[in-house]
Amino acid sequence: FIPSTAQHYTFERVNDRYRRDGSALMQALASPPPGVRKYRWKRIFHRRRKENMDSLIDSTTESMEPPSLGNGELYNRTVIILDMKPDSRVGNGMAEHLRDTVSFLIEQHRDHTDRRRSISHVPHLATTRTAKGIRSAIGAEMEILLILDSGGGTVQDYGLAASQLCRLRNEPQIKLTICVDRVAASGGYMMASQATPGQLFAAPFAMVGSIGVLMETVNLHDLLAKNGIKPLIIKAGKNKAPLKQLGEVTPEELEMAQDDANVIHQAFQKWVTKSRNLSGSQEWLDKVATGAVFLGAEACELGLVDRVVTSDEYVAERVAAGDRVLRLMPYRGSQLGLRLSPLDL
Repeated sequence: FIPSTAQHYTFERVNDRYRRDGSALMQALASPPPGVRKYRWKRIFHRRRKENMDSLIDSTTESMEPPSLGNGELYNRTVIILDMKPDSRVGNGMAEHLRDTVSFLIEQHRDHTDRRRSISHVPHLATTRTAKGIRSAIGAEMEILLILDSGGGTVQDYGLAASQLCRLRNEPQIKLTICVDRVAASGGYMMASQATPGQLFAAPFAMVGSIGVLMETVNLHDLLAKNGIKPLIIKAGKNKAPLKQLGEVTPEELEMAQDDANVIHQAFQKWVTKSRNLSGSQEWLDKVATGAVFLGAEACELGLVDRVVTSDEYVAERVAAGDRVLRLMPYRGSQLGLRLSPLDL
C-alpha cells in the first residue's frame, strides 16, 4: 500500500487581503449620520467624494503610469512571503523548517514542464518543455521575501539554516529579500546575511548583529569534591570534551575551548563579509564583529543592512508596484471534513 501524497503548503493572496474589509469600511462610510435622511446624505456623500477625488488628482505629482495589463506591469512578478519566527524546540529547528520549504520553492521555480505530458509513457514527450509549467506562470521574476525574527541558537542548526538560504540566493532569477522587524542576532544574522545584495532590510528599532560566539557550561567538580564525591571520567583522545560538567577543567582545556570558539568566530566573520560583499577590514571587524548589536539605522551605516524599512512597508511597495504577492503557509489539512484551502474562500 502506497499512501497518497499529502499537501504541505497553501498560499494567501496578500493583494486581496483587505478587499472584504475595504467593502465593509465603504458601507460604514456611506451610512448617513443620525437624523439625516438616507437620500439626502447620498447626494451629499457623492458630491464630497467627487470634490475630494478632484482635489487628490490635482495634488498628485506622480507621473508614473500605474501598473496595468496594458503596460505589462500587473502581476508580472511574483513575491512569496515566508514568515520565519523563533521556534521553542531544542535546537530551534530553523534548518528543518527551512530545508523542505526551500527545496519546494526551487523545484517549482525550475518547473518548465507540462505535468500532464511529463507522466506520458512516451520517452521523448516526458522531457518536452512547454510553456504550461509553474515557472511560466510566475512572471518575469520570483522574489522570496523572508520575514526573519531570531536571536540565534546553536552553530550547527543556524549554520545549516543559513546554507539553505544560500541555495535560494544562488538560484538564477530568484531574488532573496530578508526583512528584520525585531531581531536578527548571532545565528539570526548569519541567516540574514544571505539576502541578495541590496535586499537586506531592517526596521528602525530592530536589533541586528551580535557577530560572536558563546560557549558556556556549569562545572561542578569543586562542589562534588567538597562533599566527598569523585566522578569517574573515561575518555580517549586528549582533546575530547574539554569543557566538562563533572570532571576538573584544566587551564589547557580552557585554552583549547577558547581556540575552538575563535575558529568558529573567524568562520562567522568570513561568512558575513563574503555574503555581504564587504571588504572586512580589521577596523570594521573590530567595531562590528565584537558580539555587539546595533539598531536599524546604525546597522545600515555600518553595512550590516541595506535599508531601514519595515516588512509591512516593503510589502505595500510590492503590491503598489503591481506584483503578485503570496504568503506561503503550512497546509494543515481540511477542517470539519471540508476540502477547502484559503484560496477557495
